[in-house]
Amino acid sequence: MEEKGLIPMDDSLIKFCVSWFSIRVANIGTIIAIESWNQHTLRGRKNGTPNEIMRRANMTAYVQPSVLPETEDAVREMESLGSNLTYFSGFGIDPLQGQVHLIEERDRLFRQRYPDFGPFFHSVVNRDFHHFQQGLLFFIDKTRNLL
Repeated sequence: MEEKGLIPMDDSLIKFCVSWFSIRVANIGTIIAIESWNQHTLRGRKNGTPNEIMRRANMTAYVQPSVLPETEDAVREMESLGSNLTYFSGFGIDPLQGQVHLIEERDRLFRQRYPDFGPFFHSVVNRDFHHFQQGLLFFIDKTRNLL
């Protein structure tokens, strides 16, 4: 889209919108892949789908939240033991950050027109990028209009 002159990727609003939109579209593919994997049959000693095997071997027990360390304490402990944690940073900054009512309005307007990200994912994997582009441009437009 940048190469076609539809979006300038040096604009922080555009960076945020591309990131926000693309993550949600990619998440659909991730969900489909995980669900498919967990339902396929594994042959061999354990025999069954990953979900069935997990249920048969499930030895979990409830852990009281009070026995778990706070996030900051757990991070310090892991790093003191030599672990390297990966810190993810955002891509672009939401220009509506801190304005909950505007974020909710943008999300409402977007969901009203596009209630599901599935069609975006399915069109992209079938090499039809028009629907994805329309959705992204709509999200960019709604974000910009609420500024």
